[in-house]
Amino acid sequence: MPRTAAQRRRRTLVADIQSISQPSQPVQAPASVAVTATAVAVPVGYESSAEGYKKVRDEYEYWTGRLTDTSMQLSYAVIAANWAVFGSANLVLHNRYSKWSIALALSALGVNLFGSWLLGELHRARAVGAETRSSEWNLEWERYKDQTNPLWPFTRSIIALASIMRQIKVWFPIIGGGLFLIALLRR
Repeated sequence: MPRTAAQRRRRTLVADIQSISQPSQPVQAPASVAVTATAVAVPVGYESSAEGYKKVRDEYEYWTGRLTDTSMQLSYAVIAANWAVFGSANLVLHNRYSKWSIALALSALGVNLFGSWLLGELHRARAVGAETRSSEWNLEWERYKDQTNPLWPFTRSIIALASIMRQIKVWFPIIGGGLFLIALLRR
């Protein structure tokens, strides 16, 4: 019975899939050949620990930047959702959950703006200090260069403020969104 081209291709494809899915048979080496297994180290992809650290640092900066973007987008969405559902300032102001939802979203936006400005100023001060007092900057580097988790080149203020801002960027919009959902259900 003659087969069509489509049937031949399908049969060939089925045969190929079956040959792939069948377990391969182990090959026996002749008795005269000594077989030894050697473990091959898989490279981690980085030439040095400094290169690995740079990758982690770059990823940290990327994801904290994404946190800022996402936090702002969620804050805008919470505000817009409140206005879309309640339609007027009067209705929003008479629903305590909606009011708090918008307050938290606006607070997240305000903290983001103020915190970005403040962190920018703290970093600028460090940069000016490095440029104008290079000998002190080099001494600081010497003091911290061999530590496993140094603060340098940042200050405790920069690290603390950044940590607080990350927490606010996460929790204010999420809680604001939750309050909006409560307002929506209690409407």
